[in-house]
Amino acid sequence: MAYQETMKQRSKDNFLESRDDLKILVVEDNLMICQLIGLILDSFHCRLTLADNGKIALEKLQTSRFDLILMDLYMPEMNGLEATSLIRSMERETGEHIPILAMTGFPLRNGYEYCINAGMDDYLTKPFDITDFLGAIERLTHIKLEELVQ
Repeated sequence: MAYQETMKQRSKDNFLESRDDLKILVVEDNLMICQLIGLILDSFHCRLTLADNGKIALEKLQTSRFDLILMDLYMPEMNGLEATSLIRSMERETGEHIPILAMTGFPLRNGYEYCINAGMDDYLTKPFDITDFLGAIERLTHIKLEELVQ
């Protein structure tokens, strides 16, 4: 209950923030999905930052560093594929690589290959299985989430 009360008190931009062991940018326009991700990852002390669309995600990447990006494919203003393309262009200049986990509620035929070819590192359909979701995060970050629990 305390978590739900805390969620109500936080603003939309920072309501998901927790501890800063693992910094994750959540690029998702559905607030309920963001809240679900927050509930799942709360016990792992991740620091989650919300971006409603790809354009806002790019702005946040200019000022903050992230260990992982959870990217919805279909959003207004700038979708996940466009944002990923621009992120990968920026990375070519810096030599860095931030893993991107594609998430979509609209499964694509050959979705995994499509997202990998677009520059993403992995792909999940929503609703996702929590074990698959946590497994993808561990694979992409090379961090065992259970080690973040204190």
